[in-house]
Formats: sequence, structure tokens, C-alpha cells
Amino acid sequence: ALLLLWTASPFVTSAVAGDGVNWMRDYVRQREQQMMDRTLGDRNTTEVVQQPIVGGHIAKPGRWPFQVALLTATVKNNADAQFCGGSLIDSRHVLTAAHCVDFLKRPSQLQILTGTQSLASGGIRQNVAAYKFHPKCNTKTSDYDVAVVTLSKPVTGITPVAMITQSQEAQFAAPGTLVYVTGWGNIKA
Repeated sequence: ALLLLWTASPFVTSAVAGDGVNWMRDYVRQREQQMMDRTLGDRNTTEVVQQPIVGGHIAKPGRWPFQVALLTATVKNNADAQFCGGSLIDSRHVLTAAHCVDFLKRPSQLQILTGTQSLASGGIRQNVAAYKFHPKCNTKTSDYDVAVVTLSKPVTGITPVAMITQSQEAQFAAPGTLVYVTGWGNIKA
């Protein structure tokens, strides 16, 4: 289910060691575990990573139309294929974490699931033409961990983030302002 938490990580779906179903998910989990270890030091980060999303809840249908799932193209079941999340920023581009795509050899290894908030049903798999990383992206430090994925053809019928925010003046939220983040994950252990 689509949750109100945006994270590129599928940490909460099963153990960090990997489930063996999706090599991309296993690889990304290992990378994210390393990032957690660097960030939190010698704490037991495996316990932190395996916890369910705290305070998350299932999104109302259609509430976050720009939320997409990154899928391993060769895995046919969407729930098994999903390994990262992203946001549709316009009809042909998805914003995601660089560590979710920087290891791929070809764009054809990746598909983007649009138009659903359920990995169990619905949505359309979109083919990928290319991906590009922030010029200052550093995989060792995770600095500038951002990438833009270009879809093979424009997505129609879905409101991207750019259309939602266009009517509002771009500004930073004041400290203490509550905001929403969306993503894929579990709210149950």
C-alpha cells in the first residue's frame, strides 16, 4: 500500500539481508544499510532498518498521484519487482535517489510503475529511456544522492508534482511546519 512516507528505501518490507526474489532490491538494501551505518555509527542499525514505518498510514486513493515505484523490469509481479520509490515531476521525468539507479548497466533493466497506490494491482509499467545523476553525486558519502529518470514516452492522466506546486510560490517550509512525505512500505511489523 502507498503510505504517507517518501523514502527510496524498501527497508520495511523484509529483512535487510535480502529476500532473494529481486536482486536490485537486495543490492539497494545493502547500500542503504551501509548509509545507515555511516550515519548512525556503531548503533545496531539493522534493528532500526527492520522496523515498520512509525505513524504511517495508507493513503487515500488518488491523494498522491505523482508517487511512483521503481521496478526490476525482469520481475513480473509488481510487489516483488519494487525496490525504490520516486516522484513524477513532469510527464516524462521521475525524481529518485541516485543509489537506486547508479548501479544499473542499461535503462531497460528498470521500469517505473505509475497510476496506482497498490503494488498488488493496477498501474502501468513505463519503460525508461535514460537516467542522469546530480553532477556532484558521491556514492561513497551519499552527498547529492539524487537522480532524474527519463521515461520512454510521456505519462498521461496523472498529475505530476510540478503541476501541483506550480500554483504555489516555491518556498521553504518554516522550521516546525508539518509536511507530508510519501512512499512504499509497511506499517505492520
